[in-house]
Amino acid sequence: MIKYSLLRILRDRVTIFWALCFPFILATLFEVSFGHMNDSLDQIQTAVVVKRDGQTAQTFQKFLKEVQKEDNDLLAVSTMDQKEADRKLKSEKIAGYYLLGEDVSLTVAGNGVPESVLQSLMESYDSQAAYLKTILKEKPQQLAAVAQKIGKNVLKSATVKEVTLSGKKVDGMIQYFFSAVAMACMFGCFLGMEAAIRLQANVKAVAARRCVSSTSKMKMALADIAMVILVDYVFVVLFLVYLVFGLKKDFGNNPVPILLITFAGCLIGASMGLLVGSIGKWGEDVKVAIILSVSLGTTFLSGLMVSGIKGLIEKYCPILNRINPSALITDALYSVAVYPDVARYRQDVAIMLLMGALCIAIVFFLTRRVRYDSI
Repeated sequence: MIKYSLLRILRDRVTIFWALCFPFILATLFEVSFGHMNDSLDQIQTAVVVKRDGQTAQTFQKFLKEVQKEDNDLLAVSTMDQKEADRKLKSEKIAGYYLLGEDVSLTVAGNGVPESVLQSLMESYDSQAAYLKTILKEKPQQLAAVAQKIGKNVLKSATVKEVTLSGKKVDGMIQYFFSAVAMACMFGCFLGMEAAIRLQANVKAVAARRCVSSTSKMKMALADIAMVILVDYVFVVLFLVYLVFGLKKDFGNNPVPILLITFAGCLIGASMGLLVGSIGKWGEDVKVAIILSVSLGTTFLSGLMVSGIKGLIEKYCPILNRINPSALITDALYSVAVYPDVARYRQDVAIMLLMGALCIAIVFFLTRRVRYDSI
């Protein structure tokens, strides 16, 4: 029974696509779209237009040179006239240009990260302009050291790194990949539902043939449940391997808790599918619609589509995060991979195991004495 249950699952191409292939496709699209957003900035192309070659122009140009010395990869500064600067700005060859006259002004064509860095540089210079001019006039030999110090402060504020309490660097987009793992676990609902309706003679013809066989219905159900959980777990482990070794995502250095989290996630995903497949007299199409709504709805609330939605739920309705299996999976992954919180991890896993066991118990209660007047 286990052998043929496994063969039946692997031959269902539609279910295999959603449970195995779709998470791989989605994670790859995530990586292509925003997987490298936290990488180092490209060198910012900017220009200097000297409208009046006075003390202000000389001071600001020396200030930019010291900033470049501090981080040679941050800025690429060219000197040109205003017409050429406007033309290059319009064609997006430069991010902006500084116009030097009696004071310093900045012209940009967008509002992205490069433009923000250029704005931060100008604001830092403006806040120290009087001091720099005094240094240039009275002690010009110290101007380089002062400008270098200011440049360091600007670079620190422009290149802030987000880290955990332990000093570990955080990928701001990792939440989407955690939610993708939760979605892969929840797509076990499709496997569980398919296994459940294969024991309902009023829904599927093959279930009618199975129900009149001499084999114990309990044995058939146990074989199907075991294979559904095992196959879904193998699929999710393969997905984790792809994320860690293929896409180079950091899931921490302790694989055992990660594997336990995903097993608990697969258990609850498969058991919820079994539960939906076992209740009611609805047709297969209706049950598929319910499963799709449950799996995508829970992952939506965990942050797969909208960043920060789980935080809003935690603020205004925290109980929803405690019963949402996808939120529990992502929260447990955070507790292991991002910030070490053993108590939170154990709580999330315990809730998932309890919910999975409860769903399976309800399934057995609903199906153990089902009889049909005519098959």
